[in-house]
Formats: sequence, structure tokens, C-alpha cells
Amino acid sequence: MENRILSEEKLYELAKRKVIKIRDFYISLACYCIVIPGLTVLNLLVCLPDFYWFLFPTLGWGIGLLFQWFGTIGGTPFLGPEWEEKKINELMEKDNFK
Repeated sequence: MENRILSEEKLYELAKRKVIKIRDFYISLACYCIVIPGLTVLNLLVCLPDFYWFLFPTLGWGIGLLFQWFGTIGGTPFLGPEWEEKKINELMEKDNFK
């Protein structure tokens, strides 16, 4: 009985951590959606519009946000477990036919 309670507590703790990661990602995304348009307007209206410096924070923060999303969903969507299984099968078939 104690093992089951422990495992339920551990599952709860893991789910709680996942929810916190998702919440943090949404907060970062909301900040991005507020700050980047502000920087864009600042660059285009106030500063010299000959140099579009707002692209640097847009790309830098965007890449960081992309990596945060990968961490939130548990890895990259294009190199996930399905890809690994497909690659293993491909290599096994290749070795069998040589």
C-alpha cells in the first residue's frame, strides 16, 4: 500500500512540475507577444528606420522560446520516439540485406 501511495505522490509531483513548465512557457510567450511589437514600434517610429535592430531581439528571443517549448513538450518533435523506432528498423533492415 505504501508503494502505491509513494508512486501516486511521485506522479503528482511529476505532473506538478510539468504544469509549472507549461505555465512558464505561456508566460514567456505572452511577454514575447507584448514586448516584441513594442520594440518594433519603437524602432520604426522613434529610432532610425534605416536599421531594423528589432529583428535581433525578435530572432534571439524567438530561438530561446523555441528551445523552451522543446523542453516543455519533452524533446524535439522531429527526433522523438517515433523517429528513433523508425531509424532502428531502417538500420536493422539495412544490416539484414548486406
